[in-house]
Amino acid sequence: MKRADMKDKAALAFFVWLCLLPAALAQEPQPLDQLLARLGLADLRLHHLERSLESAGGEQQAAIARNLADAYAEQLLAAADDPPRFEELKTRVDRLLAAHAAAQTPSLQVILLQADYQRAEALMIGWLDNPADAAPLAAARELLGRIAPVLATQQKELAAQAETLLDKLESLKTERQRVEAEQRAGRLQASASRAAYFAGWSNYYLGVAQQDPPAAAPQFALAKEMFLGLLDVVDDKEYELVEAESLALESLWRARAAIGLGLTELALDRTPAAANIFSWLDHPSAATEIRDQAGYWHVQGLLNVKQYALAAEQAEASIATFSGAPSAGKNSLCISLIRAAAALPSEQTELRRKLVEPGIRGLARLRQFDTLASLFTKYNLDGVADPGSFYLAWLRGRQQFLAAEKSKSPDEYRAAANTLQKALALPQAKTELTDAAQCRYYWAWCQYRLGEFEVAAAAFLEAVTALKTGLPELAVQSAWMQCVCRQQLAAKDKRQIGPAMTAMQRLIADFPGTEQASKAEFALTQLRQASATPQEAIASLSAIGPGDANYLAAQYELCQLRHAQWSKVKTDAARAQPLATELLRSVDRFLAAAAKSSDRERKLRASLLAIDVLLEPAQPETTRVAAYLRGAAAAAAAVDPASLPAAEFHYRRLQIAQKTKDEGEAQDAADWIVAHASGSPYELPALVVAARAADRAAQQATAAERQEKVAAAAAIYTRLVELLGDSPEKLAGTKNALAASSRLALYDEALGNWQQAAIRLGRLVAAVPSDKGYLRRAGVAYFQVADFPASLECWRKLLGGVPPGSDDWLEAKYYQLACLLQTDRPAADQVWKQFQLLYPDVKSATWRDKFVALGKEFTR
Repeated sequence: MKRADMKDKAALAFFVWLCLLPAALAQEPQPLDQLLARLGLADLRLHHLERSLESAGGEQQAAIARNLADAYAEQLLAAADDPPRFEELKTRVDRLLAAHAAAQTPSLQVILLQADYQRAEALMIGWLDNPADAAPLAAARELLGRIAPVLATQQKELAAQAETLLDKLESLKTERQRVEAEQRAGRLQASASRAAYFAGWSNYYLGVAQQDPPAAAPQFALAKEMFLGLLDVVDDKEYELVEAESLALESLWRARAAIGLGLTELALDRTPAAANIFSWLDHPSAATEIRDQAGYWHVQGLLNVKQYALAAEQAEASIATFSGAPSAGKNSLCISLIRAAAALPSEQTELRRKLVEPGIRGLARLRQFDTLASLFTKYNLDGVADPGSFYLAWLRGRQQFLAAEKSKSPDEYRAAANTLQKALALPQAKTELTDAAQCRYYWAWCQYRLGEFEVAAAAFLEAVTALKTGLPELAVQSAWMQCVCRQQLAAKDKRQIGPAMTAMQRLIADFPGTEQASKAEFALTQLRQASATPQEAIASLSAIGPGDANYLAAQYELCQLRHAQWSKVKTDAARAQPLATELLRSVDRFLAAAAKSSDRERKLRASLLAIDVLLEPAQPETTRVAAYLRGAAAAAAAVDPASLPAAEFHYRRLQIAQKTKDEGEAQDAADWIVAHASGSPYELPALVVAARAADRAAQQATAAERQEKVAAAAAIYTRLVELLGDSPEKLAGTKNALAASSRLALYDEALGNWQQAAIRLGRLVAAVPSDKGYLRRAGVAYFQVADFPASLECWRKLLGGVPPGSDDWLEAKYYQLACLLQTDRPAADQVWKQFQLLYPDVKSATWRDKFVALGKEFTR
């Protein structure tokens, strides 16, 4: 810390001390450091104790030193994740300990020993990473042998101090004394728990470092005792009865204590008990990173005490469940096996192989090929792994393929394909289907690079099925590569266009929303355009039978092609009718074949193609349309509401409801589109229906409801005006746009949104300059927003078009005068005098009082 900062803190501490002193003296006797602690002023408390220590002597000095040491311990604990703060406090602690032996309190020692433990743990991890290097193990053994007993002793002392303090609570006279005693006991218990945690791990690692599990049993037993206490587990005979949820494993400290307990039980040769403990860590309440690491620690614990055969067996069980993305825990489990195998003597061939094989399999399954290759090189494992291992052959074939990708040599691609083919022929490839599918994926790439597109397409397709569940991101890439292969074939042979379309439709159905699905949709459009005739594509797709895996995709593509044919001639009834009939048959075949499929979007799209055809005639077949709508309802409810097919489904509902005069159904469909399909082609007709309903609701509203209903109507009309347009040119040429803007302006007026009303009415006047209604409303709106020149212009035009003396004329004259008063007082006076000469007594009941009030403005 900088000297200036220290001076500033000292000054601040002294100032606060002066401020607090009267309060401290006015209350019952209480040391100032306790007051500062109660107020949470940690830095000021430390500074106060440091100053007090300087001036104290004898027993008082020792007591203050102990108090300061415990205060430092609390702050070091709080600064564990703040290295600069921790180091600054550590420097002050070192000075304290050098000057005052009494400051060696248990709480402080625990915190300081934590740093020693962390060094020892780092040494143990270094040794585990390279068991051949004995130096880190020896250093860790020496360090742990020193700190483990001290930590255990400190834990007992701290726990005893806390217990003594709690026993004295009843004898304390005041509530404040009891609260402070409870807080002090709580801090001691926290320090005791921390000491127990590090004592547990120190004794466990000390036992491992001895490399003789039977001789290390006392260290393991002591570690177990510490971990049991931390977890509040009383009976070590019935772990299976412990409710994991009761252990609060969401705390990383408690979860790691559970890991430590499991490791000590393994070290004490209580394997079933350890299995129960590690099962706690699979509970959802445990932190995600702990759940991920549980399998690794279970295996590593067995390796630590040389239970290699059991470790291999446990690893096999864990790796069999691997799926999805790699993680630190999964990778570490596999790496620990390979590392342990490398450390065993070379003559233990079978045991080394038992460890290496699951490690290789796990990393390959996780697609951690670079890590695997690096480990093989680092530990020279070529002679350890089974030469007939599917995974080893797969790894070599992949390495050959990557080398070929750099050289682009056909010979190297052939060599890689040959190695991968041999791997696929091995027995393991017949049982490990997901792993074999990854191997086949690389083999398919070799075939693709060699120009064997038909063979590659079949291999990519075969790989997709097995990859879907375990590795969906690789499955979609394999599906896309099948499409690429089919595209290459279709470019040379138009008979291949149908199979290529089918492959793309299948990808779109199996992997909706992916980047590859978007690419497939674009490629599908290109293929349709490239097809010499739709008839050729239809013939090719029709040849795919129900037993073919591509049958469903082919039937869907037939629906698309037949709809495209019909769309081109739909205005010619004679030519359109037979095409419509074929389309409806294709749709029915597809829907029947897809009955058990989860591909809801294509079911919906196919139904919409049929509905489009059936609604085309002037007298549509409403019964058949309704049947398709009912059949597609479940699919429409399941797809993304923001998707275009979902919006079209409800638009078709709206259409048929309007044709059958079902107002309730029409309103429901329109409301859905308004809520979910903004920006779609179906928004406008739905808004028209919604606007009519909003008008009715506003007209029928009670006085209490009116403001809300008018605001709702204005919101609907705002969207409608945005779609129809409201420029003067658009308003002049489109009656619907004119009507919508006029109605929206009315709602703005009703809501008091005069600025917006003035803008809208100005556009309406520009579009229809002679309309007296728009002129009058614009004049009022401009007046409300104090745009008096614009308002005056409207009223002047109206004065020349209405009978003098009528209420309409009087209204225009009133606003003309009111505007002139604001813009041109001399002209206003002149017009007022003329008006008084002509109309000395206004007869209109509506305007008489208003002109009287206006006249008063002219006399000021």
